[in-house]
Amino acid sequence: MENNLLVRNGVKKFILRFDFQKNPSFYDFSNIVNKCSHLFDRVEQINRTNFHLDVTKDNPNIEKKIFVDYKLILENKKLNVTFSGLDQAFWLETSSYKDNATYKDITNQILDFIFDNIIDVKFNRIGMRFINYFEAKDKAGIKKILNKNTSQNVLNMISNECISRALCQEEYNFEISKLRIIYGVINKFFPSTIKTYDISIDIDSYDDSPKIERNSYNSIDSLNHNAYNAFVNCINNKLLESLK
Repeated sequence: MENNLLVRNGVKKFILRFDFQKNPSFYDFSNIVNKCSHLFDRVEQINRTNFHLDVTKDNPNIEKKIFVDYKLILENKKLNVTFSGLDQAFWLETSSYKDNATYKDITNQILDFIFDNIIDVKFNRIGMRFINYFEAKDKAGIKKILNKNTSQNVLNMISNECISRALCQEEYNFEISKLRIIYGVINKFFPSTIKTYDISIDIDSYDDSPKIERNSYNSIDSLNHNAYNAFVNCINNKLLESLK
């Protein structure tokens, strides 16, 4: 695994998200936040308003409900965890991803708090997303970032002088998970036509099988491995060596 460590991995944002099966008891995460807040530097609360049309009554009406999002912040690691009552989910986000040690300890402790304090908790989806970004000065630079096949896909699309964004999407279905990879020229000046050729590689590795339970979150390691394989299969071999 040491050989797999990419010190200069180009990851601008990493997100690990857990979506709960819908259950009214999850609307309030304050108890879980109180139990794990000591792992972080501070906690911020954000109120979000949701409007719901209730058609179960004789006179349908719009109900207004306030939900609280809790953002737990760890300053030195540029990392935060958000619990959202409205989204029925929690997610870890960081701009300084190195390897699975970035999230593993904190995530495991939070999951233990959740499974110990919420009865019959299950997840609908566990997803891991890597957003990688590499600079390219010109079209030739694309070949130095992506391998022969992936770079040719992008070059074919940007041959049209009127194009303003050029992204390829591939999706894979593994035995217990799925993966989506989107790569190409995202164009920071969009919707203007492409003048810069920086490459974005956006990888979403996820498990959306039903009734994901406590003993299933070990699949996170599998999601990570699949994402890594997708990344190294996409980029130029010389670039890969320089990232180690």
